[in-house]
Amino acid sequence: MPPRKSPRKSPKKSSRRLTPRGQTLDALTDRLVAGRDMTASLTYDRTNMDVATPAERIRFNARKVNMESAGRAMAAASAENPYEWLNRIVRKKRRDIYYSKLRNSGVKRIVSEGDSWHLFPEFIKEVIDQLNDDPKLAIFSTDGAGDTLESIWAEKDQSNQGFQKAISMERPTIFLFNGGGNDLLQAKPGPDGQNIGSLYFHLKQYQSGMRAEDLILPSVDLALDQVELRVRTIIGVALAFPFLKKIVFHGYDYPFPNNDLWLGKPMKKRGIVSASLQRQICILLMDRLHARLARVQQSFAATGKVFYVDVRNCVPNKSDWFDEIHPRSTGFKRIAAKIRARL
Repeated sequence: MPPRKSPRKSPKKSSRRLTPRGQTLDALTDRLVAGRDMTASLTYDRTNMDVATPAERIRFNARKVNMESAGRAMAAASAENPYEWLNRIVRKKRRDIYYSKLRNSGVKRIVSEGDSWHLFPEFIKEVIDQLNDDPKLAIFSTDGAGDTLESIWAEKDQSNQGFQKAISMERPTIFLFNGGGNDLLQAKPGPDGQNIGSLYFHLKQYQSGMRAEDLILPSVDLALDQVELRVRTIIGVALAFPFLKKIVFHGYDYPFPNNDLWLGKPMKKRGIVSASLQRQICILLMDRLHARLARVQQSFAATGKVFYVDVRNCVPNKSDWFDEIHPRSTGFKRIAAKIRARL
């Protein structure tokens, strides 16, 4: 008899460094790196002020074990902004969850569109991650960290990230939507050429005795006009699909300034240094945004399909916030529960 062959040993998996959320990057890199030959991690650089939105602080780091095959993934990551590359990878990962759930009966089919409150790679388990824990919700995500309402509109017909294309192809019964935060707060060059949150341009210079309402310039209302118009337009497009039974959209909670690029530093540059006054300004701004979004819902009330979810006061403690404008996963869990009740 011929000698028996020794059983083939399974190749050892390469070691991987954990991300801050304690998860490996298997799902993000294995599809791009042949042979499992990359050790990778994500970092969130809070010191980086040369960004427009928080998601741009995410960096992809890798130690190349095999230059030839690992280099292909690194080339893919460096060909565009790292957070845009991660947006695409996370959306692909969510597709697997979505199609897996569709095999079960009784699931609600949903298309989601939104900014980093709907997709923040790895560091936060945000709204969509929380809702995906529900086996009865199958969510086709077109969300993207860093998205503005303008970019959401420009991408609406793109196959991988367009909400209109996704609604047409997937025929959901629910469209879940958010946006507007980046339109109001994203950073841009200030008077000194350094990036500063857009809030800086909507505030007066502080003088003794001024209240929060005294410090907000009328230009904020012009910015909110644009947010309201774009939200109204996106919802109008979604309503054109007769198979949609619900359009659910939501705003944001009251953020906590923390001397960062989007809230604290713009106010400090205007001489607003009191923590309580900074917080009051944020509350007034969120209340104004809430009033606009509530007005959008009211204008579509006759359809019986459009529902706005007010998520203010879901995360009242500063310790439950990851940065100035994103709650931690624990906070998003409470926000998602409120949204889930409307789906």
